[in-house]
Amino acid sequence: MQNVKVVSFGASSETVRMLSGMLAEAKAGRLVGLAYVSMLPCGRWEMGTCGVAAKEPVMALGALQCLKAELIEDALNLVE
Repeated sequence: MQNVKVVSFGASSETVRMLSGMLAEAKAGRLVGLAYVSMLPCGRWEMGTCGVAAKEPVMALGALQCLKAELIEDALNLVE
């Protein structure tokens, strides 16, 4: 069995950069909805939808299934 890397819960400049870019895209009308899970300190999380993702839940589910598949692949690569 291999060790799994533990994620630290400090500030993430990568997260800030991504959110800043997403905000700019939303303000320009190129990002029209979100389906998200936000990871919080101490292992807590929040989830939600807004915009098109809230109005078109089937579309959001399809996008989340793609994300799920990608995360499963990433997780399996951690233990190889």
